Amino acid sequence: MTDFDPKELLRPAFPGLEEGDLAELASVAEIHSYPPHTVFCHEGEYEEVFYFIVEGHAHVRQYVDQESPRRLLHTLGPGDFFGEMALVQGGPRTATVDTNVSVTLLEIHKDALMRVLRRSAPMAIRMVMQVTARSRDADKKNISDLRVKNQDLRGAYHNLERLDKAKDDFIGVVGHELRTPLTVISGYVNMLKGHAVIKEDENMSMLTEGIAVGMGRLHAIINNILDVSKLDSAVLKVRQVPTSIIVLVKEVEADFESALKQRRIYFKSDGLDQLPFIMADSDLVYKVFYHLIMNAIKYTPDGGMITVSGNIVQQDEGDGKAVEVVVADTGIGIDEEHHELIFEKFYQTGEVRLHSSGTTKFKGGGPGLGLAIAKGAVVAHGGKIWVESPGYDEKRCPGSLFYVRLPLDEWEEAVNQGLGA
Repeated sequence: MTDFDPKELLRPAFPGLEEGDLAELASVAEIHSYPPHTVFCHEGEYEEVFYFIVEGHAHVRQYVDQESPRRLLHTLGPGDFFGEMALVQGGPRTATVDTNVSVTLLEIHKDALMRVLRRSAPMAIRMVMQVTARSRDADKKNISDLRVKNQDLRGAYHNLERLDKAKDDFIGVVGHELRTPLTVISGYVNMLKGHAVIKEDENMSMLTEGIAVGMGRLHAIINNILDVSKLDSAVLKVRQVPTSIIVLVKEVEADFESALKQRRIYFKSDGLDQLPFIMADSDLVYKVFYHLIMNAIKYTPDGGMITVSGNIVQQDEGDGKAVEVVVADTGIGIDEEHHELIFEKFYQTGEVRLHSSGTTKFKGGGPGLGLAIAKGAVVAHGGKIWVESPGYDEKRCPGSLFYVRLPLDEWEEAVNQGLGA
């Protein structure tokens, strides 16, 4: 190894340093040579050595995240030093320093370096300037990288918007195209069901009824797809008329009467008869409770209970009063991480059952549109919908509570008071 004079190597790096301090620093310095691909500083670790490059060069790298490779911040050559930021700040290394060539370093332990720094203002200032310059360079690099990433994100977001619109357009077109032949087939099936020959043949009658049931399910799915398409394209029109919540809930209960009996699920309402009329689109509000109650049936084990309760609540300051309806079940519950996502179209928790035997079977499959439709209908009325559940547990069955708030303005309150509601 070539002979080096540590004192003469350090002199240009720390101009103005007194000879005594320079000599002391040089006296505790050790010179070592390293082969290529050596790592000197490890990001995030506490190390107590100051390095000065004599020959060769080193790379300063930093993680963007744990899944990406380290990015190159800058390259150091002879006369540069590194490791001082962690020593001065008393913290872990903020970057990793390595080399892909042979390198010779002058190394000084933290204790010796700090002794000189306490006595020498010029050297301390030089260190601070170096730390500041490194921080400034790192900030510039971060800002530059962020600009590039933001441009990439904007491009990706634009593409996602286009793809999402194309998907929604496709769903709308397919829904309409399917409904037309489906209506024709349903008409022929109904004609067959009424034909004397079919009625007299028990097997043929059973087969025809099976076709009609399947057509009914398919028709319901297509209607759901079209509802979502309308909500996404903002063409949904809300036709407001005086609407009774209890009447709509009882209609939904009647629709699911057979499923509730078959699954032995007890259904009850509480306080709905005390709710006032609201100005709303009765068809849309019906769909809200239809999908919420169907969802409750689907995820409540046999023998469970579903409760629909309602009252008047004061909304946030300045928003007035609202009708609040809660659909509570004794089902398997929902993990908190899914509380927002379940209202997105096509989103489903757990494993999707592709061959469901019915929409009200326990954990039965489906397209994942019901809660999205419920949310869209509530939002179209200026309301809010959310879920609360302590978590998912099929053994303990902690249940879920779905909240629906529909605004009640002063005019509605006055009308209801006049009606004696």
